[in-house]
Amino acid sequence: MSPEVPVPCPARQRGLSLPAMLVIIVILGVVSAALVRLTATAQVAVGYEILSLRAWEAAEAGAQNAMARLFPLDNSAANCTALTLNFGAGNLNGCSVSVNCSGPVSFGGHDMYTLTSTATCSAGEALASRTLKLGARTP
Repeated sequence: MSPEVPVPCPARQRGLSLPAMLVIIVILGVVSAALVRLTATAQVAVGYEILSLRAWEAAEAGAQNAMARLFPLDNSAANCTALTLNFGAGNLNGCSVSVNCSGPVSFGGHDMYTLTSTATCSAGEALASRTLKLGARTP
């Protein structure tokens, strides 16, 4: 004698696979949407960081240009005037620099100068500005 195996009645069967699959699909959709948004936000942040670094480099270039005018290699007279640079090509395209120079102020037998270099870079609607302030003295 073998035990009787009950035959399932199709009308009484209830499946779990369809609701489980729907829940899994919804969860995967939410996770995918979150990852897309996170990636887009990270790309925007990297773009602003690059623009900010370009502005910093443009401010450095303006300060170095002003230092070369302030202390020329041919020992000619120092030129402490305002300076404006507009970069039209290369890595600093879209950047402009304004350099202000104040001085000389005599201190301890040396002439002291203050340079303020402000750079602004733009790309589309994004804008970054950096200011670099430095002091210089005659030897």
